Amino acid sequence: DATVPFMWQPANPNFGLFCNAFTFIAVPFERYIVSVVRKAADRLSDNPDIAAEAEAFLRQEAQHAAAHRKHMMALVQRYPDLERCYEDACNAYDQLIDEQPIEFHAAYIANLEATFTPLFKVLLDNRDSLFGGGDQRVASLMMWHFVEEIEHRSSGLILCRHINPDPWYRVKHIRHTFSH
Repeated sequence: DATVPFMWQPANPNFGLFCNAFTFIAVPFERYIVSVVRKAADRLSDNPDIAAEAEAFLRQEAQHAAAHRKHMMALVQRYPDLERCYEDACNAYDQLIDEQPIEFHAAYIANLEATFTPLFKVLLDNRDSLFGGGDQRVASLMMWHFVEEIEHRSSGLILCRHINPDPWYRVKHIRHTFSH
């Protein structure tokens, strides 16, 4: 709610800012994932196991977006100019969808999702020093999301390999993924 302070982590303000930025990127990124998987639905539905993986992935990503949206909207309510951050991120993903084929999007998602497990494991392993002393509503949101990402760490890769079985295609687009 609107009582969540922007500096929700006074014991580690840089990490608090990272998590706030993460929220403003997470909501558009989750929206992007949902759009891409829906666009690829016809290519994913030919295999029941892949279709089930895609559906589970979509549901989990939609939950992440809904939870982060509450945090984001609480911050926007207190600091209305932050809405521009959300709009800019959405526009960047919308432009990416317009410019690239579905194979690229699958590779993009697989590349990012593959980096989350090691990054989030480090954050969770150091949760006491990173989250301790902060607002527990935001801390629990972040830790929950990080655990969830580790849980479905291979979903993006499974879908990417189904859409484009060439493993080098994904590798060729790592630089573009992370520059975006």
